[in-house]
Order: sequence, then structure tokens, then C-alpha cells
Amino acid sequence: MTVSDMGRLLARSVEGATLQRCSQQLSFFELPLDNAVPPVVRPVKPHGKRYLQDCLWRESLLAVKVSLECHSVAELITRLRERLPQNSVETRERNTSIILSRFFPTSEIEQPPRRVLRAYNDEALLTTVMRVLFLEAEPLVGRLVTERLFPLSPGTALSKDFFTSYVQEVIGKKVRPLASRCSAAARALGWIVKEKQKFYVAQHALNETAALLLFHHYYAPTPRIIDMKFLFAEPVWKYLGFESEGAVREFMYKLEQRGLIGRYAVVDRLEQVTTRYSLDSLLERRVQV
Repeated sequence: MTVSDMGRLLARSVEGATLQRCSQQLSFFELPLDNAVPPVVRPVKPHGKRYLQDCLWRESLLAVKVSLECHSVAELITRLRERLPQNSVETRERNTSIILSRFFPTSEIEQPPRRVLRAYNDEALLTTVMRVLFLEAEPLVGRLVTERLFPLSPGTALSKDFFTSYVQEVIGKKVRPLASRCSAAARALGWIVKEKQKFYVAQHALNETAALLLFHHYYAPTPRIIDMKFLFAEPVWKYLGFESEGAVREFMYKLEQRGLIGRYAVVDRLEQVTTRYSLDSLLERRVQV
């Protein structure tokens, strides 16, 4: 065996050992912690397909319920095409594609909405989780929430051109269907209410169990240390309805007091949360806050 062959063999051995370490699942805080926060796959629309489609909120809830009857995404597609309420076969196929792109973005059927519904059988909890996933999957509405609606106080009346102005600023031109779809999505997700032909910012209730599950889903599927600056840099906490970063800190302190995370601490200006349980464990135990 040549020196170069030995070098390649050693490299493969090191790589294999590294992959094996990375694939190990940690269940409890007492085990060694992985300090690195792994990237979470965000479903991003391909270039050229970034326009927002219909919200399809009721159909999306139906899809998650139907998924409990299925063993694969392929089976879900078949069943959903039959169960959606639209008369046109073509429309049902298109809507199936839209819904799956938001809530079942990979070929794996064990996605968060299905797992939450199966574990808790709680539609209110499921709805909160799906709201966040929708905003992650539809950046046009996500930006509408974080930049336009989140800073406004509940009860604030929106101007007549609120949504058309937003779309024109983001897209660069007036697109009436997009403005209408943005307003419909914001209303379906509970961010606005309509009374006497006028839109108002809604009071957004915080579901703490959903927050616990989603923070683990995005930042700590297995026990690890989360640098809070990474969490605050992303909009998930705003999507959940936390009023401020201070409210998130209070929530983390509450989780520590309840024993649902290992530790929340600020040391030398470094703010960190050490999680205790894996997401799988939280779902299996049906943990509630």
C-alpha cells in the first residue's frame, strides 16, 4: 500500500467516525452536549416561484388530519386529492401541491404538524404550530408580520391601502391578487380581524407549549446550548406572539423553573439556554407548559 493510499484510508476513517458521532441522538441534559446549533432546513420557494398562493387554511388543517391515516407522503398526496372540497381535479392537485410545500416540504411524512397532532390531539396547539410553519414557508407574509404588523399595538386600525402599499414596496409593483392573499393569510393566521369593512391588528395569544416545541424544533432537536442572539436574530419568536425579547427571556426562566430546560444564564454578556430534553422526548411525554 502506498503512502497516498494510506492517507486516503485514514481520511475515510476519520470522516466515518465524525459522521457516527454527529448521528448520535442525545436524550437528556446529563449527557454530553453539542454546543453547535445545527442548521434547520427552511422550506424556501425556488427562484421564480416566490409569489404567494391562496392561504388554504382549512384545507391545510384537513391535510394534517388526513396524514394520520397515511404511511407516506405519496399516500397523503393520493388521499388529499380525493378529500379536498374543490370540484375541479386540476384545482385539487394544485392545492395539494401548495399545502405539501408548506407543511410537508420533504419526502418524510413525519413532519411537525402530524407529530404534534398525533401526540396531543389538540387542534388549538396544532393551529399555533402551523401558523409559524406557514410564515416560515411564505416569506412574503412572514415579512408582513414582522415588519408591519408586529410593531403595531392590538386594536390599531389599518389604512385602506395597507396591504397594497406593502406589496408594492416589496415586489416593486402593484399586484392586487397578492395584496388580497396577504390580507387573507394574515386574517386566517389570527394577526388581523375585520369589522365593518375595516381591518384591525388582533391581540395575539401566546401558546407556551407550542413555543416550547417550536424552539426545540428549530434550535435544539437534541439537547444542546443555544446562544440567544441566534434565536433573537430570527423571526420565530415574533411569529409565536412574544411581545418582546424580554418576554422570551421570562419564558426561558419559567422553563428553567419548571425543569423543562437545563439552564438559562447570562455570563459575561453571553446569554445561553441549555436544553434538557430532545424534541422526540417532549412529544412522547406530551409535555405541556
